[in-house]
Amino acid sequence: AYDRSHRTISLGSCAPSPVYPITTLLQQLYPDMTISTEIADDEHIDSGFASGNYQLIVLHEKPSDDALYYQVCGHESLCITVPPAHPLSTLTSVSFADLADVPMLLFTKIGFWYNVCMQKIPSPRMLEQSDRETFIEIASASALPTFFSLSYNRQEKLDTSGRKIIPLSDPEASVTYYLACRKEDRRKFSFLFSRLPSEL
Repeated sequence: AYDRSHRTISLGSCAPSPVYPITTLLQQLYPDMTISTEIADDEHIDSGFASGNYQLIVLHEKPSDDALYYQVCGHESLCITVPPAHPLSTLTSVSFADLADVPMLLFTKIGFWYNVCMQKIPSPRMLEQSDRETFIEIASASALPTFFSLSYNRQEKLDTSGRKIIPLSDPEASVTYYLACRKEDRRKFSFLFSRLPSEL
């Protein structure tokens, strides 16, 4: 484990969107290191960081631990996409409450966003998919609403032609991301933090 920690940079992220830009930077700045990434919910990120499984973590709330150094690394707002014939397509924004009892397609490997969706939507009716390719296939052939993020789609480049993108109005649907490390590791990752974009 000691040897691996000197050859591997491990990143734990609370959501998918920050992973690609940060991983790309890590690969450019630390070409001799293996980059390991994992997307998980808040509890898993916290426990993994405490146990030393992660050297870097992305959080969606400003860290309160004085032992951490952090910087803003992006923002994300959640939307949904619907086909033109869907009843929600007449709206310019929706709330989680508007999605009560609405059948939706949900990709499950989205970190903390999964719990947000399941907890904030009254009586959620989700067709859950854990395989990304299967999710994309079903989404492109289905009339079911799906969750969507402009920042994540810059990486995924999903085809949303023929579907309306509607932002979610709830404050919980918009977050700021923070990249954090232990203060004793700040010098080790100084190149990363000095080149970190504030937008995803």
